[in-house]
Amino acid sequence: MVRCRFVAIMIVLLSLVGSICSASIPRSELALGGVTLFTRFANVQRIYGHPTSTSYIDCKIWGGTSRFYTQRYGNGSFIVTATDRDGVVSVSTTANNGIGTPAGIKVGMSSGRLSMVYGEVDYIGEDENGNKVFNYNERKTGVGSRDSLQFTVRDGRIIEISLVAGILYI
Repeated sequence: MVRCRFVAIMIVLLSLVGSICSASIPRSELALGGVTLFTRFANVQRIYGHPTSTSYIDCKIWGGTSRFYTQRYGNGSFIVTATDRDGVVSVSTTANNGIGTPAGIKVGMSSGRLSMVYGEVDYIGEDENGNKVFNYNERKTGVGSRDSLQFTVRDGRIIEISLVAGILYI
């Protein structure tokens, strides 16, 4: 009898821990339009061709200066940012242009699909325009920054999807 109670308590505790951990998404979901974090620009260009425009800015970060390059594709609705030493650190899309996550989430879809596909959101914030931003972090053990998939939502519809490297939060 005592052993059954112990097993029942352990099952309940493990399912609670599992539900807490399941809020985060697996690394395989951290891609947008086939582009993953820390990919080199050359690989992005193999997929999408030459960008419509390229710009850069030098920032003091990580104990030195790093150059952040931003490449825009098409009408500027698909944006890839990379550093001169780390590769891609963010990717975003703001148009219903066929670019989506590995699970098939795209701009224009209902935000209700997010919880169906990814489960409970890790954090909900707000952007400078008052839109909700749903953050799903990488499932990761240990200490350190987590990479995240972010969905900006207005009026119940996804208006932007961003993939952001955790190193940008340092």
